[in-house]
Amino acid sequence: MDYIISEDRFVSLIDKYITLAVGELIKTKSSHQHGEKEDFDLIDKNDNIIFQYLRGGHLGVSRNLFLTISELFGRNIPETEGLIQRWFEKKYPNKPVKDVYYSMWF
Repeated sequence: MDYIISEDRFVSLIDKYITLAVGELIKTKSSHQHGEKEDFDLIDKNDNIIFQYLRGGHLGVSRNLFLTISELFGRNIPETEGLIQRWFEKKYPNKPVKDVYYSMWF
């Protein structure tokens, strides 16, 4: 059976999925070797890094979350980057994102 949903509704569904998938996130000092004062990590309740925000608007995403979103919703890499960027900027409006990438390290 095929379903047709609007793009806005689809994006809203993905936003809700990401929110539920990551759960409550805790903001901590960046663990990046070149992390600066304004950089930070967002970790889950098990101390896993889910997001890493670095100066200049660089957003690292856990590989597992990134690939799950891409595969579950049938999105290519640029589309997945855009969906994650949109979600992050809604949750953290004072932290603009220039680029999104999945990390090989977390």
